[in-house]
Amino acid sequence: MIGPVLTHLHDTLQDSVRMGFLHSSRATGRIPASLRAAAEVRFVAHSSSSDNVTILRFEVPLLGEAAPDWFQQKLLWEEGPKRNETAFDLLAGALTDVKKRRKESSRYDTGLLRRISSYRHMLKRGLESIALPDTDRGPGESPEIDAMAVSAASELSASTPPPRRVRIAGRLDVLGASQAILKVDIKPGQAVTALWQGNLPIEALHDFFNRDVVLEGNGIFRASGSILRIDADAMSLAGAGDDLFRNLPEALVLRDCDSQIRLRPGEKSFYARIFGSIPAEESDADFAAAVVNEEMSASKGYLLDTNIVLHFTRANSPVAAAVEQQFQLSTSLFRPAICEVTIAEMWAFAMAQSWGEKRKELLQRTIADLLVIPIGDSRIHLRWAELRSDARAKGSAIQHDHNDIWIAATAHVAGMTLLSTDGAAFHPWRGTPWVCVEVLDPKTGLIVS
Repeated sequence: MIGPVLTHLHDTLQDSVRMGFLHSSRATGRIPASLRAAAEVRFVAHSSSSDNVTILRFEVPLLGEAAPDWFQQKLLWEEGPKRNETAFDLLAGALTDVKKRRKESSRYDTGLLRRISSYRHMLKRGLESIALPDTDRGPGESPEIDAMAVSAASELSASTPPPRRVRIAGRLDVLGASQAILKVDIKPGQAVTALWQGNLPIEALHDFFNRDVVLEGNGIFRASGSILRIDADAMSLAGAGDDLFRNLPEALVLRDCDSQIRLRPGEKSFYARIFGSIPAEESDADFAAAVVNEEMSASKGYLLDTNIVLHFTRANSPVAAAVEQQFQLSTSLFRPAICEVTIAEMWAFAMAQSWGEKRKELLQRTIADLLVIPIGDSRIHLRWAELRSDARAKGSAIQHDHNDIWIAATAHVAGMTLLSTDGAAFHPWRGTPWVCVEVLDPKTGLIVS
């Protein structure tokens, strides 16, 4: 049993060290040599006692000696590693928070939780527990890998919200070039740590230091639902249209969509009117105005209407292919966005059409790959009221569809161009200051002209 224990401990200590310094137990790319050295715990010997206890002895480096460069830069988080600690201390801290089910902890993520959960296999084969060296964690905070720790880790892992695409705006306060770590101050008292995983080398971001930026990537959340870090791959200077993103991202939790969003018997699907509603051709003046409006649109990409997302869930969709060809969504620096009401609409459509499990899984992956913008911001509320008032005054069809108005309001406040095949709803707003929108043919995906 000693062999498997040593193997598991080696991997767990590495995860704990990465978690302590990077807020990520499974950081991608090459592991810095200093972090590898901090996790290099050398097994020396073992002995057995009469009460069926095996004692393992290790040589353990202090973190300050193994990774001195990490303590010479500005600290990114107060609860980070200390110079006089070891890898065992970092693991002990994580185990304490796991066993106490501290959901707001920054000492573990789902990767480390799964690593701890994997010890259940050894526990089933007769191992009772693995007690770590004595630490100063306090009474009742025994740093042991046992059945209690495995059970708590499994529960926390299952309840942790999945990653999702997020965007933030704020001042780039820390740029750790050697560690690829970023820290963005969103507002007083609110900051987000990010690991840079973009195609550009992190040295290319030096011009952004101490300036307002907009940063995008996969948001990784704590078990509580608060943001732990962002695995970032896109950055640019922030503009006025990016103020919407000066907030801490929140987890997007989807539970039992089948039962919660299922249409009632006889209820008409929201999508009954989406297809086949091709608007009449506009005049040359209208088209020129739309082109000018497009040129003035924000550079942070597109917000997709629900009908566009629907096509992206279909294999070999010609509409999706046409949209990609025209707008190059897959190669854009920033990902396409959706309004959060689109998620509910898509699940309602999936339930009404009795989608199979494979297509539901594709829908989940599609949603996870997009930037989801919540509608809780007061600026979106105000724009919704303005748009609906305008639609009612003009007798526009969209006045009766509150979800479409939410989508339009979100696109406007986020400074994005809305892409939609719903000409009946959005064509009246083309070329106007109300919302920057491109209406596409629902059969071909081409811009309606």
